[in-house]
Amino acid sequence: MGLSLSAEQKRLTELFAKTNTYLIPSYQRPYSWSEKECLDLWDDLIFIFNHEDSEEYFLGNIVLAKSAKNDVVEVIDGQQRLITLTLFLKVLSLFDGENAYLEEAIWNKDRRDKSKKTPRLRTMVFEDGDNENFEKVLVYTEEEIININIKKSNLFEQNLKFFYDKLNDNEEIEKSKIADFSDFLLERVYILPIQSEDIDEEKAREKALIIFETINNRGLDLSDADIFKAQLYNSASNKKESEEFIERWKDLVSLAKNNDYSLVDVFRIYSHVLRGKNGDKGNEIGLRAFFAQDKKGYISLRKRDYNEILDDLNKILLIIELFNKCIKNEWKVDEEFYSLSKWFQVIDEYTNNYPKYIVFIYLFINSSINKEDNLTLGKEKMKELLLLSQNIIKYVYQYTSAMKIRFVIFEMIVKVAKSEFIDFSKLVEKKNKNTVAEFGSRDGRKKGFSLLSLYLNREQEVVYPYYFNKLISSITIKNRLNNTWEKADYEIYSNSIGNLLVTDDKRKNQVLIQRIEPYSKSKIKDLEKLSTQLSNFNYEDFKEREDDKIDRLVSFFSKDTLW
Repeated sequence: MGLSLSAEQKRLTELFAKTNTYLIPSYQRPYSWSEKECLDLWDDLIFIFNHEDSEEYFLGNIVLAKSAKNDVVEVIDGQQRLITLTLFLKVLSLFDGENAYLEEAIWNKDRRDKSKKTPRLRTMVFEDGDNENFEKVLVYTEEEIININIKKSNLFEQNLKFFYDKLNDNEEIEKSKIADFSDFLLERVYILPIQSEDIDEEKAREKALIIFETINNRGLDLSDADIFKAQLYNSASNKKESEEFIERWKDLVSLAKNNDYSLVDVFRIYSHVLRGKNGDKGNEIGLRAFFAQDKKGYISLRKRDYNEILDDLNKILLIIELFNKCIKNEWKVDEEFYSLSKWFQVIDEYTNNYPKYIVFIYLFINSSINKEDNLTLGKEKMKELLLLSQNIIKYVYQYTSAMKIRFVIFEMIVKVAKSEFIDFSKLVEKKNKNTVAEFGSRDGRKKGFSLLSLYLNREQEVVYPYYFNKLISSITIKNRLNNTWEKADYEIYSNSIGNLLVTDDKRKNQVLIQRIEPYSKSKIKDLEKLSTQLSNFNYEDFKEREDDKIDRLVSFFSKDTLW
């Protein structure tokens, strides 16, 4: 793709000239500069201003996109600096009202009616109320700025107040020098706009994003979710339903945040829902490329009804919320999803997210949303999901690497999406004591195995929060194990399944005698039993514990039926 672009260093008077209008698009993240960034900018500018030998100050580059169809320039990268500079110029205009360029840098005025004006820089970002809050502060009077309550204010107000206080402080800058400072800011401060141009607005934006991703090394590039948000917002705007979209999107952002998930993660899960429905078992591709597809059974995001997509994303987030409630043991014993909690915890402890995707897609296909906006699942489907979860554990915990399970998982997702049976008997090897003893003792699966063996005690209820520890550690060795133990064996038994502990007590590295009381009060059955042995813990006791855990695991991995 050829890039049609221009790059010419400009003074602020040129950047904010009469013919220029800048738009921060809806897909950008909210304004985020705090007092720290404003202070850095202020200190740099004051230092350069006070050193007459300094000719200019360079503020860096910004990336812009312009369509030949209109005069508005889209800001791809640089919104933080442009907004902050506009706030600075706004405050400066209150101290140097005679400088017409300051007013001109902030406002576009109607040629015939000078009383009519629109902001030279506008933001369409609706998250955190950016679009409303920014335009509001541009018309603040000096009195309104003085009376800003920092504790109750937004970032625009806070930074406006910051610059006002700095300019009003005679020790920072003398009042007699403010006019000179205005001239310095407008004439000797430079920015390098890198601008892509095209007849088509989408192509101009795409080119600018390529430039941005090429030169950006600060980790601030737009996420896939930002791009998808813009596409959906545009679809809603075309239907004159932008306000409805904004409210729904805010709800999604809030639900994702409450469940510690990013919207990128949610879109990835959604991609697997669509892949499953489309029978796609192949390699994953990047999310932007995936949702831009318009072939092979896929319809690009921009062509689909935005309400349908938001409904799907909302359902996925409700599924994530349900999954998290299971993990955190927030269901009561008599509630619908309680029986899944143990198995979901073990799935969550696996070394990657692929096993979760099967569960999420099963719930997406088979659950429904009731009037209270809660998920429901019939008894037969619940029993099916319970067995599916146990079989997923049996399959994935055989392997340490995502590479070894990925394509089988993709096949499972297709079967789940199409309500087809998955025959796990061909996927799960039957285990004996020797093979189980080697399972996960030294790799990333050890926590999951420890939790699984705990829950294979049928008397054990769900535990949360839970912690992982070792029964015998170096501190235990130093504090006198009895003579049934051989120190030379420490490296062998310290990493064995029998030495892994799940506890409901966060404390670690206690000698055995100190654990008797907390273990005796524990809700974990294995710890209760241990508490009766720890006063004189023998190697035979340890081996009995290990054999018990291994027997549970052998039994679990040998069954195809519901545990």
